Amino acid sequence: MGTRTPKGTAYESVKCAINFGYRHFDGALVYFNEHEIGQAICEKIADGTVKREEIFYCGKLWNTFHPPELVRPALEKTLKTLQFDYVDLYIIELPLAFKPGDTFYPRDENGKYIYHKADLCATWEALEACKDAGLTKSIGVSNFNRRQLEMILNKPGLKHKPVSNQVECHPYFTQPKLLEYCRQNNIVIVGYSPLGTSRDASWVNLKCPPLLEDPLLVSIGKKHGKSAAQVVLRFNVQRGVVVIPKSFNQKRIKEDFEIFDFSLTEDEMKAIEGLNKNIRFVELLMVRGARWPGGAVGWTGSCSSVGLRFESRLGCLAMDWRPVLGVSPPPPALHPVLPGRLRFPVTPYGTSGFESVCVCVCVCVCVCDLGLPWLTSGQPCTCRSFFS
Repeated sequence: MGTRTPKGTAYESVKCAINFGYRHFDGALVYFNEHEIGQAICEKIADGTVKREEIFYCGKLWNTFHPPELVRPALEKTLKTLQFDYVDLYIIELPLAFKPGDTFYPRDENGKYIYHKADLCATWEALEACKDAGLTKSIGVSNFNRRQLEMILNKPGLKHKPVSNQVECHPYFTQPKLLEYCRQNNIVIVGYSPLGTSRDASWVNLKCPPLLEDPLLVSIGKKHGKSAAQVVLRFNVQRGVVVIPKSFNQKRIKEDFEIFDFSLTEDEMKAIEGLNKNIRFVELLMVRGARWPGGAVGWTGSCSSVGLRFESRLGCLAMDWRPVLGVSPPPPALHPVLPGRLRFPVTPYGTSGFESVCVCVCVCVCVCDLGLPWLTSGQPCTCRSFFS
């Protein structure tokens, strides 16, 4: 069960969920409600409803705690707030870092987020140390794509592999390639926003079509005597994806749990898979304009027939560049895909140069020698390459 709920609702929601049979709870320091969750769980342990070893709690390392020396203190803060001796899973919430400090969302005088260059492998080593110290049973990641996972998996001296990768996953964004890669490497995919209903405008695109009103999902639900939400959750469970729906409504909390008394047919599964639109409800809009660790304003890459398409060496994201503010497109001679490498200066969105119109994590036809800034116009992705 996800716990990013309105202030003051987590305590009753978690107690209610435990009574209905939930045992897996997904939380985070920046949800600002771990004290409520910990209190609810501790009370249900005290009254004999559940034992601690039956509860699976996942905590998250926030962006301001990526420097290795800050990882353990962050986890210890979570443990103190929860009143736990350990968490069952601790994950890196995002593969980017904010400036360390007392503010979780640091901004400059212009209101832009302040980012921090951090080594993900060094951060991972600090998580490994937390596991070795018994502060967490397992460690994992969130919002990582294949290239970022490969960074960790291929790290010299790796002691503990990520056991899970928490990403957005639902019928409109099925993540087939990432799911298959994780299966091959024994990494469990945990799907957040499985119902596609998060409405926090700082994180999500409110213009996305409502998933639960899709006619196919509603129709399949009627055949089984289930809601569209239950069909969506069952779809991912049958694919081997762990789902963490969230709600603070007791009726929906109970309904979301009642997905184990029916199965979708093979034809129904294929039909739902066909709904994939590569739509992200959670676009992580807070990172708009961020400079990815190791990034540069100018970089080397190849030129495609549509525009300039790049992918960072770390696999952070790929972008399809379009001219903005009257800047001319690349000369015709550069339009074909070239085997060589070309260098183009690119300045941040909103000034000059080229603007990114790809807001998704994907793999394009080119590979950069350097990292990329994360720039997005908020427009639909025009990249036609496969997703990873």
